[in-house]
Amino acid sequence: MKNSPMKNSSQQEMPSLLERHELKYLIPASLVDPISDFVSIYCSKDNYSDKTEDGLYDVYSLYFDSPDYLFLRNRMEGSENRFNMRIRTYDIQSGLPCFLK
Repeated sequence: MKNSPMKNSSQQEMPSLLERHELKYLIPASLVDPISDFVSIYCSKDNYSDKTEDGLYDVYSLYFDSPDYLFLRNRMEGSENRFNMRIRTYDIQSGLPCFLK
């Protein structure tokens, strides 16, 4: 669908490919509360936060690849049509579900 943009009812061109951007930063513990306060007007806690006493939870991801690292090579080359194959869970001890993504 990359070459055929979709149109909505008002005939505006819609992107045919959604883009996801993710940036990860290591921040000092002293900045967690100020940053959390700042983003709280833009974000809300998810369902998993409600299942813990302190509203925090761990994320465990196990990534898979082919023997020749096809998924890694596609990412490093910036391939547009790539994906990761992973199993993710949010808390090993609580029995929360695992997801194959």
